[in-house]
Amino acid sequence: MNIKKRLGIYKIYKEPHMALESIYKVPYVRGLRVTKNLKYCLDPNLTLDLFEKRVPKIRPIFIYFHGGGFISGDKSKREWMLKHLASNDYSVINVNYGTSINYPYPNQIQNCALALKWVEENAIKYSLDLNNIAIGGDGAGAFLATQLAILNADREYAKKLDCVMSNVNIKGLVLLRGVYDLTRVALKAATIHGKSIMKKIAPKLITALDSEDNEESIMGINEEMFKLLDLTAFVNKKFPSVYISVYDSDSFAYDTSKEFISKLVEHKVTCWKVVGITMKNIFSKLGYDWAQKRRLILKEANEFLLTLFNLKPKQKIHNRYIQYEVDEKELLKY
Repeated sequence: MNIKKRLGIYKIYKEPHMALESIYKVPYVRGLRVTKNLKYCLDPNLTLDLFEKRVPKIRPIFIYFHGGGFISGDKSKREWMLKHLASNDYSVINVNYGTSINYPYPNQIQNCALALKWVEENAIKYSLDLNNIAIGGDGAGAFLATQLAILNADREYAKKLDCVMSNVNIKGLVLLRGVYDLTRVALKAATIHGKSIMKKIAPKLITALDSEDNEESIMGINEEMFKLLDLTAFVNKKFPSVYISVYDSDSFAYDTSKEFISKLVEHKVTCWKVVGITMKNIFSKLGYDWAQKRRLILKEANEFLLTLFNLKPKQKIHNRYIQYEVDEKELLKY
């Protein structure tokens, strides 16, 4: 058996994203205009990239926020994926927001709200359809995208977080491996690692994690602000359609994803689910082909967006569930 095929593409590289970039990242995508590092706020380090087709036309827009556990990450790591999405008939914006070291909660969501405001103010210049917007992200970016959708429809929620409001229509969300209830992470942060995560995300808000009575002390600091970290509580029947992807063995994300999906079902929100189910048999249907599984997720996300934006007029957004196998060892390489 070919050793490369047996071990899987990701084994050949030191970092998983390098394997993906080797497959997707190309120096040039035909007909694509790339405008990098556009400033959307006063901080010159916070910029966004715009990927759009060269042919002039008002197009739907997909806004993406990278992951990184709130403490790291950069938009450049998602460029390979977003360029390929932009090769379809919608434009894509790739956003850099501040890390929690310099922008602790709620500053990061304020960054995201400013990026959305930039889209509204520059719609004419870049031919963006403000009534046809989807937002998304992976990891921390998925949380921020969901929170942005909530505050965009709820002025009181936005006011509590001191976020600017935009007059745009968010039609859908593309969420990859997100955590949608950080209150659970905080209140059950029994391990040093869990405490460390929350202190880095919100050092001013979560200052009592070392207290003997975590729940009472945390809720006593700023109960109202703390409750805003549970995004599942704000799902309602007007919530945008959702594409969501998660692994069942990704314990940090899977539990809150299940709870989030349950809320979507309860309020009859259209949900397109792609779930990786852990299998111990390494010679399962997709085996160790990690990149092939990522292609599946990318393909389904694109189908969701094309349908959402009515770029496939004969199709309508409907509930959909896709399940695929993933090996236990592979999860460690994700």
